[in-house]
Amino acid sequence: RIIYRRLPTSTSTAWILVIAALPILGLFFYIFFGDQKLSRRRARLGRKVNAFYQEMFDIADRDEDLKRIEPDSLYAKIAPLISQDTGFYPSRGNRIEHLTDVSDISRAMLNDIEQAERSCHMEFFIIRPYGLIADILNAVLDAAARGVDCRILADDIGSSDFFKSDWIQTLRDGGVKVERSLKTGFIRSLSERADLRNHRKLMVIDQDVAYTGSFNLIDPSYQGADADTRNWVDVILRLEGNIVLSLACVFNKDYLLDSQNAADEFVSLQDLPLDERDSTQTDAMLQLIPSGPEMQHSLIYEVLLAAFFNAKQSIYIVTPYFVPDEALILAVTNAARRGLDVTLILPSSIDSHLARYAGQSEFGKLLRSGVNITLFREGMLHTKAVIIDGELGFIGTVNMDQRSFYLNLEVTLAIADNEFLNAFSTVIKDYLEQSDRLDKERWAQRSPGTRLLENLCRLVGPML
Repeated sequence: RIIYRRLPTSTSTAWILVIAALPILGLFFYIFFGDQKLSRRRARLGRKVNAFYQEMFDIADRDEDLKRIEPDSLYAKIAPLISQDTGFYPSRGNRIEHLTDVSDISRAMLNDIEQAERSCHMEFFIIRPYGLIADILNAVLDAAARGVDCRILADDIGSSDFFKSDWIQTLRDGGVKVERSLKTGFIRSLSERADLRNHRKLMVIDQDVAYTGSFNLIDPSYQGADADTRNWVDVILRLEGNIVLSLACVFNKDYLLDSQNAADEFVSLQDLPLDERDSTQTDAMLQLIPSGPEMQHSLIYEVLLAAFFNAKQSIYIVTPYFVPDEALILAVTNAARRGLDVTLILPSSIDSHLARYAGQSEFGKLLRSGVNITLFREGMLHTKAVIIDGELGFIGTVNMDQRSFYLNLEVTLAIADNEFLNAFSTVIKDYLEQSDRLDKERWAQRSPGTRLLENLCRLVGPML
C-alpha cells in the first residue's frame, strides 16, 4: 500500500522503517495517521463549492490585475502558479497593515466586531476563551444580539478546551453558530486521517474587513494561560478591500464542509457580494493562497520552491517549526551558494523536541552553504513569514514542515507591495536584534550523542 501510493521517497522510507521496527504499533499508526486523507464526501463537496464560487463570482476570470504586474518581477513568475490551482487571481484595491502586540490585535478586532452590521465569521486553530479573548467572544455575542450573522469555526483538537467550556452553550443560546472543524473520533478516523487539522486563522467582518496571520485566539498574558503559550510572538494582518472576498470564500467553504446542516447552509454562499470594491487608502497587490490535502497539488510548497529558486538578492524565513525535505534544503542552499543573503530566523526552543532535533539535523549543511541561522531568544517566535528580495512576501499560517505543506488546512497571503514590505522589514529587524546567530565552527563541536539524536529524528522528519 505504501509503495503503490507513490508518496515522496523520504516519506515512504520513513513509514517502512517504522513498520519494520514496530510491526504492530507501526501498522496501527499508519492506518490512523498515514493512509487516509480527507473523506470522499468532503473532497467531493469541496470541489462542488469551488466550482460554485468560480461560476458565481467569476473568480477564475479575474485576471485583469495580472496584466498590471511588472513582467520581469519575481511576482510575475509566481502569480499564475497560484491562480491556476486556487482561482484566486492577484487583487488590487487593498489596504494592509500588520499588528504584533496582543493588546493592539484584540483592540482592533473588538472595534471591528462592534461595528459589524451584517456578518462576523471567525475560523481559528486554537480558541482559549480567557482574558482578552473572552472580551472578543462577548463582543460577538453582542453583535449576534444586534442581528449580525455570527459564526465560529474552530479546530476540534486545537480548540478542545473551548469546546469543553460553558462558552459553547452561551454562544449558541445567544444566536452564534459554532462548529467543530475536522471532527475526531474512532469511527471517523477509519475514513479520515485523525491528525489532519484546520490550522487556519482568519476573521471576516461584513466582507469589508478581514484578519489572517499566525495569531490564535489566545491571550498569553492571562494568568491561567499555559506556559507554552505565555510567550508566543505573533503577527496578524488586518485587511480591507477586494482581498476580503477571497478570505470570505475560504471561510464559507470550510464552514460549509464542517457544518451539521451542510445542505441547508449551501444557500448562504450566495450572500457574498458579486461586485469588486472601490480601491481603499492604498493599492496593495495581494493574492490568497489556501492550501490543504483537498487540493490537487501541495500549492504553498510549490510556490515557495519556485520563489526561492528565482530569488536574486535575499531570502528571509521566519518560522517556529523548520523540518525541511531535500527539495527545500536544495532551494535554500542553492540560493546561498549563488551569493544571496539567506537568513533563517527560528525560536531558540520549541514545544516539540522531535521537530526541533529533526530540523537541527540539517543545520550543518545549511551553515556550510552560507545560510545565516539565528535563534530568537525572547520567547516562542510563532510568526510565519517569508520575504524575498524585499519585493515579495508570504505571511500566514504555514510552518516550514511537512505537516503544513501536505496535511493541514492552511492559508497564506502573497504580498507584492513595497510600502507594506518596507514597513514589515522593521519586524524582521526587531527579530534579528533579539536573536543570536549560530556559529558554524561552534555548531560543528556539538556532542556525538546530540548528533545521533538529530539523525534519528531526521528519519521520521517526513512524517512530522
